[in-house]
Amino acid sequence: MNMQNNIEQKEWLTLFEISQALSSTFVLDELLELILQSVRKVIQADRGSIMLFNKMERTLSIKASFGMENKKDIVKDIKIEGGIAGKVVELKKPFLLKGDIKENPQLKGMVSRNEVKSAISVPLIAKGDVVGVFNLSRLTIEENFTDRELNLVTIFAGPVAIAIYNAQLYNRIKNLALHAESERDKLKAILENISNGIIIINKNGIIPLLNPTAVKILRIDSSPISNAITIDELFKQRDDLKQVYSLLNIFNISTDRFIEQEFSLNIKGESIYVKITCVKLSAQSEKETSTIVILEDHTRMIQTQKIAAWQGMARYLAHEIKNPLTPILWSAESLLDDDVKNSPDFMKIVAENSNSIIRDVKRLQELVSKFSTFAKMPQVNLKSDRVERVLQEAIDMYANTPLNVKIKTRLQPDIPLVRIDAGMIKQVFINIIKNAIEAMPKGGDLMITTVSLDKTVLIEITDTGMGIPADIHDKILDPYFTTKESGTGLGLTICSKIISDHGGHIKIMSKENEGTTVIVDLPSDKENKDNE
Repeated sequence: MNMQNNIEQKEWLTLFEISQALSSTFVLDELLELILQSVRKVIQADRGSIMLFNKMERTLSIKASFGMENKKDIVKDIKIEGGIAGKVVELKKPFLLKGDIKENPQLKGMVSRNEVKSAISVPLIAKGDVVGVFNLSRLTIEENFTDRELNLVTIFAGPVAIAIYNAQLYNRIKNLALHAESERDKLKAILENISNGIIIINKNGIIPLLNPTAVKILRIDSSPISNAITIDELFKQRDDLKQVYSLLNIFNISTDRFIEQEFSLNIKGESIYVKITCVKLSAQSEKETSTIVILEDHTRMIQTQKIAAWQGMARYLAHEIKNPLTPILWSAESLLDDDVKNSPDFMKIVAENSNSIIRDVKRLQELVSKFSTFAKMPQVNLKSDRVERVLQEAIDMYANTPLNVKIKTRLQPDIPLVRIDAGMIKQVFINIIKNAIEAMPKGGDLMITTVSLDKTVLIEITDTGMGIPADIHDKILDPYFTTKESGTGLGLTICSKIISDHGGHIKIMSKENEGTTVIVDLPSDKENKDNE
């Protein structure tokens, strides 16, 4: 495997650090500088900039940069009708320039910057809208940017865009929350009419503001609410809001300034899905700290997604069940044919048709069994455990792997404990390892690595197999999508669901004919960190 054409360990570690760091600050200037500093660790460039897009004015403005010491290079309020960045905004697609701009038919008529030998421009898209553009260029570096480097920037463009969007939202809310008393009525009017629920909690645990949307989302009886109600009075006696109450208490005593979490709640017999974001705001005196709680009701969205998912599954099941039913019917009907009955090879035909029927029925049984497993996923039973122990058990199951597949491990010592359902996580590792081995029919290397980063434990499983074609990469976690003749397309979907239920994520990076890397990240067990 050509290592230069794959994401090396230091690169995906840096990318992961970037995604972790993006939630560490809501100060926009700090955030943009942090992004530029981080990307320079993995991609060489003479110049770089982040431009923010003004949708109303349809202009781009450079807000952070490097390699642009000459003020003439820092142009503000650029109309998007001209230039590469403007093209990227209009098309919402990344762009890679190799060589002279005049030789690129897409940029016909644009002014050439002769000193630019190669450039990357990637749109930053949040919630369907362009919030900015990330640019890199090479002036003295002779080598052109590669598709691989474009992919690296594109990988974290999504989280960067969301971070910029959240920082801009945070700044708007902060400016409103810390505004003069004379503007309080205006702030209250705004918060009472927005679609998100807003709760403001002061340093004493008193709630000075609880907007109508928050009352509606949490099904709170508004009649007893007074101006001096506390967080304990509002949540403590509500068993159906214990998860929310626990999150607020944990956030209150933590040093984190930002946290977000999604909950599935059963409030007064009604199932709702809520995303809760908590932000700490400090006045000029750090002692005066308030918390803003933002509630987003995702119930309708989740229900719509579930309906669409089940409809898709139903269509797929109907299709997959119908396919073997036709040959089963033909095989059975042929045995009733008089010519077949009188044939000297009748018993041979019976055996062949019976085997065909058995084979197709087993295929149907496997399909239904996998579907049942996915539809009736048990609740996870989380216990503090060592992920390397569970990982080793999964590896041991492949001790008799063909000699042409070499399994190697690089496990970090003293890795933190994690809270996991050991049986479920073991099934995830078994499935990923099995897929990796099957992807190397001619042999190869399977490297399994563990590493601890901040509050997260990463498990990386890399093979040197066939890889995943780029045109189907985005579909591999979809239910029932498979490239295997005998596959059901539920293996990785179930793995993704299990990891999600553990509060973790699964990421898959692959290049056709070179190999695949699967990264599982699980939150470390903070409560037992000191008792390891």
